[in-house]
Parts: sequence; structure tokens; C-alpha cells
Amino acid sequence: MNLSLNELTKMATQEVNFDETFFSNIEECIKYNSIGTLNWAIHTLTIIRERIDVEQKENKLFRWIADINENESLVRVLPTNVVYIRNIKLGSLTPFVTEHNNVYVYNEKTGRIEEVFE
Repeated sequence: MNLSLNELTKMATQEVNFDETFFSNIEECIKYNSIGTLNWAIHTLTIIRERIDVEQKENKLFRWIADINENESLVRVLPTNVVYIRNIKLGSLTPFVTEHNNVYVYNEKTGRIEEVFE
């Protein structure tokens, strides 16, 4: 499977998990031995490294609770412990609310998510 340089760069900025074919395609592109292609490969690998660095830094506003699926996880806002659904691909946060518009709060003592009635 040969992907274009633009497709590989797009994957580097959007994918959550990289498979063997992604890195095989980058390795194949590097074999062309042109300065432009080598600069592109360095740029693409730098994008991946920066994404890894950002994910590894401790976030002082949100804490991970659990993964819902491949694209979404539950996080809590540290000052209030209100639970949100974080969409990794879209980079969005949505409040985790009940059908009655009550919010859920993470209880640190019990490790459970509890409904708050307002």
C-alpha cells in the first residue's frame, strides 16, 4: 500500500494509532534519497513526536477517568470534578449529563461517577 506524502502527513496529524504500513511507507519514501523527501520525513516524524510529548505532559485542568471506546474517554475537571466526554479525534469536550440535565461528578474517595441533583 503506497500512500502519498500528503496522505502520510495527514495521517500523522489525525491518527490515534499508527500501524506498520504507515512507518513502512515513510521508510520507503526515505529511500528516494532526495533532500525534499528527507525534510518531509523529518517534518512528519516531528509532528508525531510533538503529539506524543503533548499527550505525556500532565494536564492541570483535566484528569482521565476511563476510555469509552477508541475515540472517546471520560475526563474530569479538577477544580469541580464534573465529568466530561472527550472526543480524541475531534478534540472536543462535552458535559456528561443525565436525561434530566443533571451533571455527573467523579467521587475521588469511592472512585465512582455520581449524579448531582440540582
